[in-house]
This record gives sequence, C-alpha cells and structure tokens, in this order.
Amino acid sequence: MSNIKNDLLEINNALNNISNIINRIIDNIDEVEIPKSKVSKGSKRKTEYLEPTKENLEKFGLNGNNIVVVTQPVIVSKRKTEYIKATKENLEKYYLDSSKVTINSDGSIDYDGNVDLRERNLEEIPFKFNKVSGNFWCSSNQLTTLEGSPVKVGGSFNCENNQLTSLEFAPQKVGGDFYCSYNQLTSLEFAPVEVGGDFDCENNQLTSLEFAPKKVGGNFNCENNQLTSLEGGPKKVSGDFDCSSNQLTSLEFAPKKVGWDFNCWNNQLTSLEGAPKEVGGNFDCENNQLTSLEGKPEYIGGYFYK
Repeated sequence: MSNIKNDLLEINNALNNISNIINRIIDNIDEVEIPKSKVSKGSKRKTEYLEPTKENLEKFGLNGNNIVVVTQPVIVSKRKTEYIKATKENLEKYYLDSSKVTINSDGSIDYDGNVDLRERNLEEIPFKFNKVSGNFWCSSNQLTTLEGSPVKVGGSFNCENNQLTSLEFAPQKVGGDFYCSYNQLTSLEFAPVEVGGDFDCENNQLTSLEFAPKKVGGNFNCENNQLTSLEGGPKKVSGDFDCSSNQLTSLEFAPKKVGWDFNCWNNQLTSLEGAPKEVGGNFDCENNQLTSLEGKPEYIGGYFYK
C-alpha cells in the first residue's frame, strides 16, 4: 500500500508542476490583437483545382471509374403567374370561342381555329395551349418567354416584335410560317425542325444559324443579324434565301438550291465560293468586297446584281 501511495503522490506533484509552468507561460504572454486585414472573409483560392482526369486521379491513388463528376444544375425559370382558367368568360376576353376549346387532363387547351393575341400588351401568354389547328399570333407584345405556346400549330406561328431572348417553349411543329423577327435572340435553339412555310428570324442578334430548320417550304430570312457563317442553315429552301446585312466573309454552307431569289448583299464577301449552284430568281450580291465572281451560280433564273 505504501508503494501505491508514493506513486500517487509523485503523479500529483508532477501535475502541480505542469500546472505552474502553464500559468507562468500565460502570465508572460501579452494580449495580441489580430489585424483585420488578416481575418479571412471567404478568401478566394489562389490556385485552380485539378481537372478530375484519369491521369490526375491516379496520381493520388484514386480510381477514375469510381468518380462521378457532378455538373452545375441548370436553372429552369418558372412561370411567375398561373395560367388563366379556360372559362367561357376568360376565353371571350381574348376573343376565343369556348365551343372550339378542348380542355386536356393537364389543364392545357386545344383550340380549333386561329388564336390572335397580337398587340395586347402581354407579358405572358395567358392560357396553356397544346394544339392549335389554325394560326397562333402573339406578336407586338412585351413577351420575354413563349411559355404557354402550343406544341403544335397547324397554320402559322408569329411571335415577332417582342422582347424574346430564347425560343424555348416555341412549337415543335409548324405547318405554315414561323416568324420570330425583331426580338433579342442570340440563338435559334428550340426552333422548329421543319417549317411548312416561311422562316423569318431577321433583326435579332444571331451569331450562328445552328438549330435552324433543316427544311423550309417557303422563304428563309436571316438578314440584319451578326452572322459570320451560314453553317447550320437549311440545305434546301423552296422560296427566297436572304442573308443580307450580316458579317459574312464566305457563302460556304449556303443552300445548294434556292427556288426563288438569293440575297447576300451588304456583307464582307470577297468571292462567291459556296454560293448555290441553282437560283430560280434573282441573285443579289451588291455592296460587298468582291475581287472575283468565282463561285457564281451555274444557273440564275432572274437578274444577277453585282
């Protein structure tokens, strides 16, 4: 028992000595104020993270097959207000005949006839449309989105002269013309793949024809944009093709055959290489920087303006 008692006394003395040492250190430390400039407020990382490539992962003993790279979520804008219910009273406010309306299970409506929403000072399309057998006009409003537009339009679709920056929610199929001119579009993404009539996207801010319809039954008009190439445009146009007043330096990717007029005036062309082989109407390439007529169409049905 005496040995255990002595051991405990020695441990107690050692602890007291350590405590005394700590107290002396604390007494001798002056209070230090951390400079504000040293306080971190979400400081940015000085170096970039390594790309999670197989080679980089293996350097740290990580198996690339077990890695899942998570992309940033796509933020989809939600409609701010609810659609108006398709009651007879509400429909009549927009000159729609309730007898021509079919209400679907999801609340959307089919309309057998023309829908005319032009010049109504609309910021949103009031109803959720599904199919419209006739024309759908929503031009000359203040629309910033086409949400609520029909998925399918038997006639023409016209959304020109709004404030659209995207064609999201535009109809997937249009039997007649498709007009989206005089907006603020920078891309033709979400445009219909096929248009039975004209396709008009003039007076926007387009830098590319990517996502343009591949087949156009009428005229194709992309004049007065910021195009530097015709890549992505339709391969065949039954009517006119107008790409004037852009920044084109080449006609590469132009349609091989144009049914009527081909207009490429007021660009920066130095040659006609890539021009259509056959033009049914006039060919206008005035106001360019042509040093050669090489590439001129083999057949021009109308006049040649140079």
